[in-house]
Amino acid sequence: MIVADLSAALRGRGVETAVVTDTIGDLPRFEIIADTRIHRLGLAKPLRNSNLQDTLANIQEISRIVAVEQPDLVHIHSATQASVFYLDRIFRKHGSHPPFIVTQHGALEDSDKTQVTRRMILGADLLTAVSQAALASAIEATGRAADSRRIYNGIAAGPEFPAPRAMPPRHTLLCVGRMQREKGFDLAIDALAAVRGRGLEAELVLVGHGEDWRRFEGQARALGISRHVRFLGAIERRQVRQLMAESSILLAPSRTREGFCLAAAEAAGVGTPCVVSDVGGLPETVEHAATGFVVPSENVEALVRSIALILSDRALWSRLSARAYEHARSKFGLDRCVDSYAAAYRDILESGGVGRKCDIE
Repeated sequence: MIVADLSAALRGRGVETAVVTDTIGDLPRFEIIADTRIHRLGLAKPLRNSNLQDTLANIQEISRIVAVEQPDLVHIHSATQASVFYLDRIFRKHGSHPPFIVTQHGALEDSDKTQVTRRMILGADLLTAVSQAALASAIEATGRAADSRRIYNGIAAGPEFPAPRAMPPRHTLLCVGRMQREKGFDLAIDALAAVRGRGLEAELVLVGHGEDWRRFEGQARALGISRHVRFLGAIERRQVRQLMAESSILLAPSRTREGFCLAAAEAAGVGTPCVVSDVGGLPETVEHAATGFVVPSENVEALVRSIALILSDRALWSRLSARAYEHARSKFGLDRCVDSYAAAYRDILESGGVGRKCDIE
């Protein structure tokens, strides 16, 4: 979503974008979306399966794409993604590389601290991160001393969701993201059971796909609340935004890795208070007790207390909603984000960032 928004907005600032990304499902290997060329390759699977033939084929194909596109600058979204393995091999094979910027979207875990990740972060003309927490993590893990900047993700907040808005007549708690344990959606299910046990009528809606979907469904059944938990899978972005605008609270009780919570920023942008865990950059997306609440990670009781407090106090909900709307649109506006990246590109190119030798060991 971030890359799609950036690509569209950067065109208005004279920046042409081509995207190389991993594939999913039956999406075509190449297509043009809103004048942006999209190249899709199976990047992660060959590495997981140690498939040398497909790995070498990806290296050759990315080399071909780079030769055809001839980028002035390469923007790598996270030095821990599968794509950086291929770029690292290509850069080192040729002995030089075009100028590049690395944006870290999550805090580095111990498993992320590989030599490839270190080379990419240290070798980048500029390191950026989507939160101060993610930036500090990358610097601490690699010892980078060169130029680095925090650039918050931007949200495209349209006028179709004005403020102030009224508290919904029916209480819906919303989670948006991958159905994986690290997102803490099982904690949200436990919290719903406890909230309903306190006599508060509420339901939980979960949006997204992932390998833990069935386990979460089983958890809801075991707690006797399955008819109050809805799993919607992956839905259109416009539908997600509408759900956010109709929900009472967005929950992001993540356990790890979060550099920034786009869902929390987008929910705040339509006036929905958020309750998030104190992991990584999540506390940077929510002003505690002003736009929502920040609770200790894996503390279900604290999560329940915050949810119950918001749902039980209409005046509090209205204050949180109004402040969230203002905060998100001033701090996380898309124009501010795009302007920051456009300035970063310009700084690199105007300073003579025309490639360098691969000298990071």
